[in-house]
Amino acid sequence: KSWFSRTMAPRRILCLHGKGGSKERFEQTARECIGLHDDADDVEFVAVDAPHQNSQGHRCWWLPIPSDARSYSADGYTGVAESVAALQKASGGVPFDGVVGHSQGGMLAALLVARAAVEKGSSADSPSSASAPSTDDTFPAVDGVVSTTTWAVVIGAAWPRPHGDLLTAATGRPAAPSLHIIGDADDMAPPEMAERVKACVGGVGIRHSGGHAVPRGIPEVSDWVAAQLSPRQPCGAAAAAAA
Repeated sequence: KSWFSRTMAPRRILCLHGKGGSKERFEQTARECIGLHDDADDVEFVAVDAPHQNSQGHRCWWLPIPSDARSYSADGYTGVAESVAALQKASGGVPFDGVVGHSQGGMLAALLVARAAVEKGSSADSPSSASAPSTDDTFPAVDGVVSTTTWAVVIGAAWPRPHGDLLTAATGRPAAPSLHIIGDADDMAPPEMAERVKACVGGVGIRHSGGHAVPRGIPEVSDWVAAQLSPRQPCGAAAAAAA
């Protein structure tokens, strides 16, 4: 049975692969992880290739400074603005309804929703926003990519050290729902870092016994995503179509 009326556009889910991945492979992986397969009606997956390549030829959303650093130990990133611009182009200027990201893509997903929450909070004239830490001005605006209603599934995310202040600034601000999938044996994105990301962005966490690979077949994950897709106030492309 369709979740939407015929006047509503499909809900669009942005897929962000990890370093070394590709949009084709990760779209299928994301579908299997969240329990939405090719026959899912009224849901459109939009997978994007990261615009950069590192010295090993692996696609990535940013390049760390220094070049041999990990994302969680780097002093800075180059290329973030180009990556956000690529996502804005893919979105057509209409925020996605949801975003699923793994590894570096999961870190980017968390940063996108954090930026949206901070921008929303900074524009509000309230004591809570006035006393909160200022946002990270080096992370670009995310207009047209996500909004404060864009839910996120963040898988295997480490702490994005150069933009840690942005995540910290998002702590306690109203934000869309997020689900953080954390592997107990993850040696690429240590679980304590993933928990720190979750604490800033908010949301709920699901721990599994595996490592850094994207898990499949976890009922709690598919149930959570189904709840986000259940009939409710339109957002993203669905809201634009209903207007």
